Amino acid sequence: MRQTLEQWLDYIGGLHPIKWDLTLDRVAEVARRLGVVQPARRVILVAGDPAQAYLAFDPETLRIGGLYSNITGSGVGKALMDCIKVGRDYLWLNT
Repeated sequence: MRQTLEQWLDYIGGLHPIKWDLTLDRVAEVARRLGVVQPARRVILVAGDPAQAYLAFDPETLRIGGLYSNITGSGVGKALMDCIKVGRDYLWLNT
């Protein structure tokens, strides 16, 4: 007998009655306990859909490797810079 998605989810929910905690905090804790947490080698922020701007950042060296915005004067680039500056006293950006 073919089941609908809703029927299948009800069935699976009955097999596993305990709610799964898949929040970012819980997933991060599980990853930490398993020893699979590694700092990101690069952080890439993208603004807009389709993309209007991006910023590539290396957290190890605090260097911004790329900053681009296709809409000059809109403040998108500054918003990306402000976002990456949070919690940091120093950044390296070559212009």
